[in-house]
Amino acid sequence: MHEFPLVLFTLLMQGAVGFTLMLCLTAGQLPRTGNATLVTFPAVLGTALAGGLGLLASTLHLGYPLNAFNALRHLSSSWLSREIALAGVFMALLGLGVLLTMTKRRMPWPLLWLAALAGMADIVAMASIYCHASVATWQHVNTWAMFLGSVVLIGAAVMQLRLALRPTGNTQANLRLERRLTLLALAMVLIRLLIQPAYYHFLAHVAVPVTFPLPSLAAFDASAGLRLMGWCCSVGGAMVLVLNMTRTQGRARARWGQSADTGRRTAAASGVLQHRGLMDLFATLAPAPPGVGARCARKRLRRSRCDRCITRCPTGALALHDGVITLARDRCTGCGICLFACPADALEHLAPLTRFYRDGVLFGPFTLPVAVEELLLWHAHYAIRAIAVDLTHDTHWLRPLAELNLLLRQRGEPGWQCMVPPATPGEMKRRLLAMPRGRVPHDVTSRRAAGAYALSFGVTLDAGRCLLCGACGHICPEGVIRFNEGTLTLDPSRCHGCGDCAAVCPVDAVSVAAGETFSVTRLRFTTARCVSCGEPWRAWAASETRCPLCRRHGFGMRGG
Repeated sequence: MHEFPLVLFTLLMQGAVGFTLMLCLTAGQLPRTGNATLVTFPAVLGTALAGGLGLLASTLHLGYPLNAFNALRHLSSSWLSREIALAGVFMALLGLGVLLTMTKRRMPWPLLWLAALAGMADIVAMASIYCHASVATWQHVNTWAMFLGSVVLIGAAVMQLRLALRPTGNTQANLRLERRLTLLALAMVLIRLLIQPAYYHFLAHVAVPVTFPLPSLAAFDASAGLRLMGWCCSVGGAMVLVLNMTRTQGRARARWGQSADTGRRTAAASGVLQHRGLMDLFATLAPAPPGVGARCARKRLRRSRCDRCITRCPTGALALHDGVITLARDRCTGCGICLFACPADALEHLAPLTRFYRDGVLFGPFTLPVAVEELLLWHAHYAIRAIAVDLTHDTHWLRPLAELNLLLRQRGEPGWQCMVPPATPGEMKRRLLAMPRGRVPHDVTSRRAAGAYALSFGVTLDAGRCLLCGACGHICPEGVIRFNEGTLTLDPSRCHGCGDCAAVCPVDAVSVAAGETFSVTRLRFTTARCVSCGEPWRAWAASETRCPLCRRHGFGMRGG
């Protein structure tokens, strides 16, 4: 038990360095949005706490823990001093990264890269301590493979855990990352296995054993049970990762077989087309479920009446409970219609379906309902002008396609053409395997840039009620209501129907109506000074003498 603090320090520090390194190496495949930063931050914070706990445990291995700082006095000659110093630098950089993430709401990747490099230098110093000339049996490449291999294996395992608990939201990126981490873990286990015969030969020829009275090889064999247990854990863990991916691919093949037996053309293609369902990480650990996030207007504004996602959901998975919109996971099919209906991008851990296309033709999938806004985005981003769908079978696509062509005709553009899909499921399958696939962005900014709105909205203002308080203009994210010098401007062409302005208006002077169009309206106002309280306020006419607050409270609430 005397060596337990040293073992704890070694494992925790290797794990902290390994996860930091894996996080930096995979940074290009992780989303950089604020929400993704909030998802990654707990893992980074846990890594910093684990490293700090390991550093604290290292002092307990010393005879006099309070004199631990004396170990830094021999940096020029002692690998132990360098190990402690580099561990301190690693923890300082990692802790600073955590603080910057908390304050800036953004992951400081350059700082994390520096922390990862300092951590790897610390692992090198750690391994160099054991490769000392006084211990002949440790002077072998096996020692380096054990230290560096543990960093990679623990880092890959923790990164896998992070992906399983909180996926990135991009299913393809998750799968690629899963494969690379699995191959990396298998490679390290294989390298360790290949080194063992050479290490056995090395031990048999050590001239000066340090395991007196036993020879080096005999002492090594005496711990065979412990080493066998360690190898079983390593190989077993790697095989679990392989089994994960094998079962995922097996599910895809099973779906293909079931679809082919039904003889339905588009359903036969769904084994490949339903990429989101088949290629997702299988639930060894529960992935983050889809839900309604904090950006929902119902959660931000008490008086909000927004229900766009509820009215558009084809399965009733979204419902209103105690004034808050909730998503029932057992009823959600993942069609993604709510993503294109929500004016605030409030749906979390949900992504549009991946679809196949080629030469301006969309090939599906068509098994689930679709939003006309998504089709408009395919029209704008992928130049889709035709669709290969059997409308006698997939009748739920009739209305979206009709609405799409009507909107395109209003814009003066030609509508989409319907093509006859391949006659047999096998032919469709072969074509899809050679086609590119993609998905459209669903955020409000992309929808606004592409004009992907099926409805227009009109904003009206009742000047008889309006107090000119400016709350509506302050909260409007699109600048529909703007207060300038002496002018109130209403621009309904910018409105996407979130209703935030109506929710914050204290006198219900603002209303938002769908399906109506209005021209830009400009209303003039002036600045007056209240005769009761002496405070300036915006007034519709210069003849007004009392501000709205003093008119409401006859006792001059702000006056002296």
